Amino acid sequence: MTLAATQLTSGGSDTDAINYSTASVTPTGGRLILAAIEVLDLGGSLAIPTVSGCGLTWKFVTAIGGSSVEPILNVYRAYVDPATVTTGAITFTGVV
Repeated sequence: MTLAATQLTSGGSDTDAINYSTASVTPTGGRLILAAIEVLDLGGSLAIPTVSGCGLTWKFVTAIGGSSVEPILNVYRAYVDPATVTTGAITFTGVV
């Protein structure tokens, strides 16, 4: 069995904000969706952002990296139930 990846959207922002949203996406039912956000720690205490969107239940997987010069990569996963596929944006909340 081979694994295949499909990028649903990508983007970035240099604007300081607490919430960030992606463009609208339509995940494929029966698939695992991964989402990631990089946050630069400028010496404060960072909380782990939460993720919502597309009617999915998002679970935090891991945070990688992090220092005053290296961003922290936060990774999340969600399973798309074929019966409840929803189109919409994915929102990261609590990015401080």
